[in-house]
Amino acid sequence: MKTTSLLVGAALSLGACSKTPLGQLLGAKDTTPAVADPADSKLTESYRSKNDLITIHYPAAFAAKSPLPETVVLAHNFSDGGDEAVAFSAIPTPVTDELQEFARVVQRGAVSKLQNFKESGHSNIKCNGVDGVEFRGAWGDGPTGSYFSRACAFVREGHGYYTWYSAPFGKQAEREPILKAIVDATEFNGVNQVVDPPKGTGRGQLVDPLDGKGQLADPFKGKGQLVDPFKGKGTPVDPLAGKHNSPSDPLAK
Repeated sequence: MKTTSLLVGAALSLGACSKTPLGQLLGAKDTTPAVADPADSKLTESYRSKNDLITIHYPAAFAAKSPLPETVVLAHNFSDGGDEAVAFSAIPTPVTDELQEFARVVQRGAVSKLQNFKESGHSNIKCNGVDGVEFRGAWGDGPTGSYFSRACAFVREGHGYYTWYSAPFGKQAEREPILKAIVDATEFNGVNQVVDPPKGTGRGQLVDPLDGKGQLADPFKGKGQLVDPFKGKGTPVDPLAGKHNSPSDPLAK
């Protein structure tokens, strides 16, 4: 993992008005045009990370960028001068694949760039369908912060993932469902797909060891019976010299 702060700071380098704390964090310019409210909640757009691990689906009101191969950042400006952002990190080879350690390390690096960040709690939950750790907090100006944030860290198929979103507290009820829907719609490319093992069959099935008939190859010469040890007569060769009743008389003169 290159750096655990890649989601915030340099990694969050797109899209909001720099007059706001989130805009300053994202490093955007005042000339960035605001997108008219309200933002469409339909996830009509898609953006694939440069390392091909994830595809993000999001409303057209957001703008997407991948400042690093592992990172995708979405940003959206409100007409009132506020802003919101969603960030994703897909790390091919995390520093550890132990969930609790990975979550602790990546969260510590991410929030180090957030002004006056205060964690309000964390818990073990399902993140995008797998076990993860959720972090909630507040940051920005004022004693209780001006922005809420929610992050989730998890390990999936050996890769490390971290999702994060933030918006003004005054818009939390309105905006969090949309931000969460964006995160939940993340596509994990190539994960949980089984590569077809049978070369040339293309059907996702093993090459038929049973001659294609669903039965074992006939060891009985196609007749479904063992080779007749009785010379085709269905009876064993007569050891009693054809008399069938008594053995040859060993006392006969």
